[in-house]
Amino acid sequence: MANSDLVALILPEERWETSGVPPKKIPKPAVFFGGAYRPIDFALSNCKHSGIGITGVVTRCANRELTDYIGSGQEWLPAREGSKITTFPLNIWDGTPEFYPGTADLIWNNYEFIESYNPENILVISGDHICKMDYSVMLKKHNYSEAAVTIAASTVPWEKTPHFGIISADESGTVVSFEEKPLKPKSNLASMDVYIFNWETLKNHLFIRSIEFDSSMDINRDIIPQMLMCGEKVAVYRFGGYWKNVGDNYSLWEANMELLSDSPDIDLPDETWKVITRNDKIMLRYKNYLSLHKHIENSLVAVGVKNKGVVVNSIVSAGVKIEKGASVVDSVIMPGAKIGKRARIAKTVIETDSIVEDNTNIFNRF
Repeated sequence: MANSDLVALILPEERWETSGVPPKKIPKPAVFFGGAYRPIDFALSNCKHSGIGITGVVTRCANRELTDYIGSGQEWLPAREGSKITTFPLNIWDGTPEFYPGTADLIWNNYEFIESYNPENILVISGDHICKMDYSVMLKKHNYSEAAVTIAASTVPWEKTPHFGIISADESGTVVSFEEKPLKPKSNLASMDVYIFNWETLKNHLFIRSIEFDSSMDINRDIIPQMLMCGEKVAVYRFGGYWKNVGDNYSLWEANMELLSDSPDIDLPDETWKVITRNDKIMLRYKNYLSLHKHIENSLVAVGVKNKGVVVNSIVSAGVKIEKGASVVDSVIMPGAKIGKRARIAKTVIETDSIVEDNTNIFNRF
């Protein structure tokens, strides 16, 4: 489907701080997932498969990893004339690299980019989620409902609701209340941080909030509540597929471990909705496999990994070296990491290019 009336904007979210020593700050969309993928691959692949020709990606100016990875973005462009992926740095108006403006501010600061295409609607996507989603289906529902904004949502366990924007909606799919990270939620229907806004309506609300001295300029804390208060129609799009926010160490580990189940809820190699990655030459093998001497069991291991130890129920990325006598169990090993002799790693994430010294024990590090 060619969505000529839709421009997509992918927001960077805050940076992911590793638990290593010293800790590193990495753009969340650029963190490795599943050994060969990154969260940004999912957002860009979804845009391509949904027929979205114009996509903007906001990146952090203090870290070029995401910009360099996307490059020209040719892999993620749909086959239609004029398709384009543009990356532009986060505008740091207070001069502080650690400053992170609200999500609505990121849209407002890139007003000229959006306005230059004069779209009827804009799709706003968080860049740190794992899911396969057809945005064109969501757009059809949005246009049919004639809503000012449609919010993609998924049910989450009740104990996790304080970490999300929570939606209450009536039987018709109209949102009646929205609470950002409530302590006492009214429902367990969580915003996926995927929105389709009517652009003309959103511009008005962005302007109003931009001149309020107490505004955090955030979509969930400012724009959605203001729209509801002003009587704008806010609709919900209930997404029934796999969705995972990998914005912290534990959720990233958990999502990786889910790939090792007998029947994972998301099929990454599925060619019918292929997740396009710049790392597609990194082949992963050995899942549901037990090697002759039990050196590898039920794991995804990249081609070229040098393993002299034992790997069980783990994901090991390219360039990793595991020394003799070491064991890696229920863990995620990022590219280029070195695991020393007789080291024991269990239920943790070892970051890119980390060095685990000989005889080191690391367990449950989140």
